[in-house]
Amino acid sequence: MQLKIYYKYFLFLLFLLFSIFYFFKNLGFILDITEKDIPAEIFLCLGGGKGERIEKTIQLYKKYKEKKTIFILTENDKYNLKKKLELLEKVNIPKKQIIIEENVKSTYDELLFTSNYMKKNKLTTLNIITDEPHSRRIKMLIKNFINYESITYSIVGSNVKWWNKRTYYKNKRVAIYYSIRELLKICHNYIYYNISNFFNLDKNTKDNLEEYEQIFLKYINRLITYILKTTS
Repeated sequence: MQLKIYYKYFLFLLFLLFSIFYFFKNLGFILDITEKDIPAEIFLCLGGGKGERIEKTIQLYKKYKEKKTIFILTENDKYNLKKKLELLEKVNIPKKQIIIEENVKSTYDELLFTSNYMKKNKLTTLNIITDEPHSRRIKMLIKNFINYESITYSIVGSNVKWWNKRTYYKNKRVAIYYSIRELLKICHNYIYYNISNFFNLDKNTKDNLEEYEQIFLKYINRLITYILKTTS
């Protein structure tokens, strides 16, 4: 009788380990749900990155330059914003086609600002340019917390060199780090914005929570870095 119980525990443990292994191996496919670009009226170049996002945005501009397009650059880092604007200037993109929003603290803020701008100006098509493993979180935020019903959008990958969704786990230095961080951010964002909406929090409370969020992410980054270093 006792042997049967141990056997059941063993099978359960085996199943659990297999599930974790399967999930980890296929995490690249779970996070990367980027799509083909569309001939859109708006190009949203999300903040952050190492330059690949703005380069991809310019590439799409050249592809669809006969169509009227507007860039929305969301960046709270003034140095990165300056570099992006310099690149846009080099390819002679008119300043009147560039909308700059620096007062954004999160992906949620970037997506919400773009949605409000498009509705106000009666625009309906959008390309969102970001790094590939970031795409799942964008989709989650739009689907659950931001109204994009009147907007046809595509989440386009920036083609970062360090990413391959099939073999991401071989790149411990960048791809694994980014993937684990995004997975934790998805969980955190889902809980955070559900709580925020449910309790209808005021601006001051939200600002305080955002500060705690930054502290949380800071320690998460340290933890992931430590784990990857000790397992290398």
